[in-house]
Amino acid sequence: MESNIENFWGVAQIPVGVAGPLLVNGEHAQGEFYVPMATVEGTMLASYNRGMKVIRECGGVLTTVSEESMQRSPVFIFRNARQARLSAVDQGQL
Repeated sequence: MESNIENFWGVAQIPVGVAGPLLVNGEHAQGEFYVPMATVEGTMLASYNRGMKVIRECGGVLTTVSEESMQRSPVFIFRNARQARLSAVDQGQL
């Protein structure tokens, strides 16, 4: 194990469940997807399932990819993800 990870200290066992399906209407992915989630909070998967059901019943979630990164930033609200990306392009951010 030590050859596969730096500063190996131990392992943790966390329950894994599946939420979904989530209906995705994306530029690169379309369809229903199940989302594996690891959590020790017993009701979290049920809450995600309820949210995904509402999203499905409303026609799915519209997704876009602006870049492959992860960051914390202020929140801006748009009608959908594509409008958000276009705004970022207009602002010179992409």
